[in-house]
Amino acid sequence: MDSAGDHPVHAGRRSGLLLVLAALAGLCLANVLPAGRVTDFWDQPWRLASSWQLPSLANMFDEGLMALFFLAAGLEIKLELCCGSLRGFRRAALPVAAACGGVLVPALIYLICNAGLPQVSGWAVPTATDIAFATGMLGLLPQSLGRSLRPLLLALAMIDDVIAVLVVMLFYSQALAPGGAIWLLAAATLYLLLRCRDQAATVMLLSVGVLIWIGLWRCGLHPALAGMVLGLLWPAGRTRPWHGARRLKAALDPWVAYVVMPGFALIHASIDLHGLVLTSTAALRLGVGVVAGLVLGKPIGIVLAAWAAIRLGLARRPAGMSWPQLALIGMLAGIGLTMAMFITTLALTDVHAQRLARCAVLLGSLLSTLLALGFGGWLSRRGPPIEPV
Repeated sequence: MDSAGDHPVHAGRRSGLLLVLAALAGLCLANVLPAGRVTDFWDQPWRLASSWQLPSLANMFDEGLMALFFLAAGLEIKLELCCGSLRGFRRAALPVAAACGGVLVPALIYLICNAGLPQVSGWAVPTATDIAFATGMLGLLPQSLGRSLRPLLLALAMIDDVIAVLVVMLFYSQALAPGGAIWLLAAATLYLLLRCRDQAATVMLLSVGVLIWIGLWRCGLHPALAGMVLGLLWPAGRTRPWHGARRLKAALDPWVAYVVMPGFALIHASIDLHGLVLTSTAALRLGVGVVAGLVLGKPIGIVLAAWAAIRLGLARRPAGMSWPQLALIGMLAGIGLTMAMFITTLALTDVHAQRLARCAVLLGSLLSTLLALGFGGWLSRRGPPIEPV
């Protein structure tokens, strides 16, 4: 059977280039127009009448449409875990170990750079990977290289997202709201009933996703992660295994590649750089901590943790993947952006420190992208990867 990665969520170079163009457009608009005009537009709720109000465009993408991306990514990971390159415990354990290393080392670098300063509370900022941008930039690499790396990068980035949510819950949030528990219980009940059937209808399974979305939202968690949960829970079916999952993923792919992702990039790259000042030592230490954490900490942490897990016999590299390719995945994981910027608003109380951290995330993500594209181009010219022993 062909690997699930043969049909990526982003349709290759065109969607990757579209993502870059959308991000550049957002950054340019935010700094050409008067300060705050673009971000205010994205964050402005839409009023239909005196008593009717729609969410802002930013919320529509972040909490609604991004659930489609996570659903497509979750389905792809489920296919890889069950019948692809991540099949088996030791191969599935690799992205877990790598993601943990990719969180610990950037956090340590930031703590060292900002020890003794109030902004030390922002240690979690450089730990997050933006799964959307990282996989989008993967589409700009040569096709054969990107295809072989995609399953591991997707799995690693999704685990990274889960860790980021746990970090926010444990260190930067108040107690979870109990209001979503009944919705999550209803989702679990419906899912268990559907599991008893031979081939559950897609619309019923999507209803489970809607209930999970409402439950997470009512609990105060990121509701778009409902897509990831549903994708990973999607049942195989007995008469035609994985037929429904493949059909749904194929239907989602063009919408995710050409609508959801470019819109997401346009909104979240709209970073206002007006009036930014980098004069104090504290500001420089904050910036260095974030940039170094993303550009150096991510690849170093991922490669070291993967190496340790493999040496201890806990994990195994996918067939055909070399250590330089694993380092390339680490570079792509250094693209932080959205989740990292979200954490800045929770971890740093000073408004100027928040703006500095956002700009540092943008710079670190840009450097990680350029490093990954350059290194990936060199790898593709170097020849086929060395098989793991």
